[in-house]
Amino acid sequence: LGEADAYANAIKVLAVREVLRILDGQAAGPASSIAKVAMNVMLRRTFKATLELAAPSAMVEDNEPAIVEPYFHLPAELIGGGTKEIQLNIIAQMILGLPRK
Repeated sequence: LGEADAYANAIKVLAVREVLRILDGQAAGPASSIAKVAMNVMLRRTFKATLELAAPSAMVEDNEPAIVEPYFHLPAELIGGGTKEIQLNIIAQMILGLPRK
């Protein structure tokens, strides 16, 4: 839980930083890509842990709160805004200055 909280706080800080940049009239920076990758990692780990903890009860059709249903929306959530691989390429080029190839 501590790791998930740390990831969530890091993502919040990056998001606030980007919002402040945009409000200042600047274009979104590479921190947007870092936040997207961090969110991707956090969502995967959180959903995996949730399913492991809830195992049998997660499979009951009428469970409350819905445990399994959000998991099925995860691929769309992770692809929105660019896949993890695309974001890592942006980070490599914009932050690390690595060549495209």
